[in-house]
Amino acid sequence: MIKVVFFDIYGTLVRFDPPVEVLQQQACKALGLHVTTESIRKGYQLADAFMAKQNANLPLTNLSASKKAEFFIEYQKLILQGAGVSVSNDVTSKIWELASNTPKQLTLYEDVLPTFEKLRGLGIQLGTISNISTNLNQTLEKTNLKSQIDYWLISSETGMTKPDPRIFELALQRANIKPHQAIHVGDQYLSDVMGAVRVGIRPVLLDRHDLLPKPSECSKILSIKELIDLL
Repeated sequence: MIKVVFFDIYGTLVRFDPPVEVLQQQACKALGLHVTTESIRKGYQLADAFMAKQNANLPLTNLSASKKAEFFIEYQKLILQGAGVSVSNDVTSKIWELASNTPKQLTLYEDVLPTFEKLRGLGIQLGTISNISTNLNQTLEKTNLKSQIDYWLISSETGMTKPDPRIFELALQRANIKPHQAIHVGDQYLSDVMGAVRVGIRPVLLDRHDLLPKPSECSKILSIKELIDLL
């Protein structure tokens, strides 16, 4: 019997408003580059997979400022690569700065609160296991997400980063449950699916834009509303 559903946060429960693909499109346009939001989404799949690999090897939080800057240049390059654009490091850096510095806020996806309500109606508790940064954690307070969560675990507070098994094990300890009594939902294969598999938690891959193949290890859903049918 499932007692707790853990969720990734960014890309799973919350998104930026305006969306990141729109911010990227606007930044590119300002520099004379024309890309579609659809192609930018594909680029983010490449870039986010690159970030997941980085966190698996050496978490971003452990990088020096200069190494972190180098990482995000490569991250931005992959976004553009997925959109079919190749530019110099200088232009890449300018696009990243424009997109990053454009005013935006975090907002809940529309399917989050209705799904939370249904899960609670089934007697299921809610948790988060996320690599979200300290800055984003502070921004999250405006969404009131934390008040909806029973077990709140983020890497900037635990000192552990997905897919490190320890952050998943800590989540189980806090909830006082066994691995088979939990589900973890997230939008990254390496960080979320494989991280959960390593400790025996049942994973569910969330692919809101239907861009990823279905993993052999778990179900794939396009909205967290579909989670109810998997319980």
